[in-house]
Amino acid sequence: MDYRKQDLKNRIDAEHGEGYSKNINLNGYTVCYGDAFISFHFIEMDNVNSVFIDYMYVTKKSEFIKLWSFCTNFWTGNKVQFIYYSGHRRVANFDEKYLTAIDFHFDRINKSNWKSPWKSTNGFTESEGVEAFY
Repeated sequence: MDYRKQDLKNRIDAEHGEGYSKNINLNGYTVCYGDAFISFHFIEMDNVNSVFIDYMYVTKKSEFIKLWSFCTNFWTGNKVQFIYYSGHRRVANFDEKYLTAIDFHFDRINKSNWKSPWKSTNGFTESEGVEAFY
């Protein structure tokens, strides 16, 4: 595993708990800007080109704007019509703050179907999840 991917896994685990990163697909695309990154992959659902955001690590509005700008241009070029995001809740709730600001439908959900077991250390139980779509 390359150094960069290990760094991303370390940051993911630091936000949620040791081993949470095993639940995150980092084999698709990862776009980085400063300390922030968005990992995603493309899927087709019912003949609709879609993107699944596997993880967002954003702590500054300026980094979110740069990342989102790049990603939406890339997704538009790939004819994406639907964007979906799902994950575990976290204290630094920038994903909810920024995605709702750009008109995503955002919900807090009960999520218990993790592919790898882990123990949450961020104040939320393992089943406290979030999802958003546009």
